[in-house]
Amino acid sequence: EKKVVELVEKQPNRMLAAMESFYGFGAPQDFPRALELLRGCEEAGESEASHYLGRMCLTGTGVAPDVDAATQHFRRGADSDNANCLYELGKLAEAGQRLSEASQYYERAANLGHCEAACDLGFFAERGLADRADLTRARRYYETAAKGGSARAANNLAGLLLALPDQTGHVKARELLGQATAKGHLRASVNLAICHFKGLGGPADWLAARDLFERAAAQKDPEALYYSGYFRLKEAALEESPAGYVSAFKAFTEAL
Repeated sequence: EKKVVELVEKQPNRMLAAMESFYGFGAPQDFPRALELLRGCEEAGESEASHYLGRMCLTGTGVAPDVDAATQHFRRGADSDNANCLYELGKLAEAGQRLSEASQYYERAANLGHCEAACDLGFFAERGLADRADLTRARRYYETAAKGGSARAANNLAGLLLALPDQTGHVKARELLGQATAKGHLRASVNLAICHFKGLGGPADWLAARDLFERAAAQKDPEALYYSGYFRLKEAALEESPAGYVSAFKAFTEAL
């Protein structure tokens, strides 16, 4: 909603109408009308309209999918230093294995405050993509992105901290994973469950671990399914429950 308000303030009448049509505010969604209005906003110099148009072309929303047309819109917005357009160009370059080009777009977007671009730069630095691996630089990017609200960055930063022997880092990692889990990040919830299971960054809590594993298993996360099967197998052995063994076997099978 905040983003929509900011857009409307820049192009009050036309952008408001475009957002109403695109999102269906107060009326059914009308993508053809949104497309027409966004094109007008783009011509008037509203760079975020270029982002919306690019996304519509990329995803086939209201128009036939057209990567070339999407790229043109993103480039137009990028020429005005639109962080979202720069990020989209980075994703397209990464998908095409043009990693050095992707890194440059991510850098420009991150410098404009795009936290997911900063997260991707952290991933590049961690894995040695487009340049040599540099965990110090990766951590810096992840920290910046996590502070900006990226749950993905918080999860990745936690992974770096858990790999260190410093217990203080483990405590921070557990905190970060809790924050990312609260935002709905699936892998963070699994990693938090592992922390509870193994007692990393705090006392072991198998009840909390199992609850997190079961929730993630319901979303078909393979690692969560494995741990869910482990708990079910333990429980089945204690209760001598044939149904429990079947439930455990099912979880292990789904984890494969």
